[in-house]
Amino acid sequence: PIYRLDGNWSYTTAAVAIPNRPGEMLVCKSSSVCTVDVETGERQEVVEENVDSLHGCSALVSLKGKIYAFGSGLYEVTCDAGDSSFNCKRLGQENWTHTLAACPYRDSILVVKRYWHFYSLPRANLYRVNINTGLSQCISQLDQPWNAVGAIVNVKNAEREDVIAICGSVWKLDIPDDGSRVRSTRLDQSGRGSLIAESLSSLNDVLTSGGWQFTNSAAFRGDKMYVATGKSFVPGIGGLFRLDPFSHGAWSVIHTGWHTIHTLVDVDGHLMAFAKDRLYEIEVEW
Repeated sequence: PIYRLDGNWSYTTAAVAIPNRPGEMLVCKSSSVCTVDVETGERQEVVEENVDSLHGCSALVSLKGKIYAFGSGLYEVTCDAGDSSFNCKRLGQENWTHTLAACPYRDSILVVKRYWHFYSLPRANLYRVNINTGLSQCISQLDQPWNAVGAIVNVKNAEREDVIAICGSVWKLDIPDDGSRVRSTRLDQSGRGSLIAESLSSLNDVLTSGGWQFTNSAAFRGDKMYVATGKSFVPGIGGLFRLDPFSHGAWSVIHTGWHTIHTLVDVDGHLMAFAKDRLYEIEVEW
């Protein structure tokens, strides 16, 4: 079942569950920031002056009771339990406007950021960011196509903590503690060719049967990932999938043909989906 929450959610750029405030999420739009109670759908604008820096931010990450926002800079956002106000301060001087995806990893944050070279197509690198200083270190594997990343997700169970990147295929990342380059292992071995060379009919087959090239967002809960795929410029292609990151990337289809979800968020067991100008709660079995 899919439940729609009232309100216009056009220009939503990022969302995350708020630490210490069960059932609430922080949502950034291009020119505003608000909180949402996922039980009631109640929406409240965040009006603190220093929160303007979060307008249009590209990614929100919750780690150690705080929220970290990647936009024109990296911002640390704090909110105490029972207090509706937010405090925001900048960490470091780096510009994170072109962040594609981010997730927590131990005491740091992994971020994929796009950059441009003269006379070439846009590229992207993977960085590990120190949340105390805001300083980053590039740990990209040189042959990994980070420019095509759709999501990067921390998956954690009672036995281990892994990082999964969906970047054309599904990859498990090995993050060395010594700061050396990341290593990756492909989990899905079904073999998918270049989409440029595919016809629309075979493209539809690929995307509605677990292809990951058009991944927009992913969320993790329990021991499963939930992955949204699809692009508005290819109508009707895409869907919502359940993926097991601990068993070689085994996946199943939840809903096909829904290609407009651009942001998925787990808020204390509520799977929230932003699709164009609408916000939905998707009821799934965790």
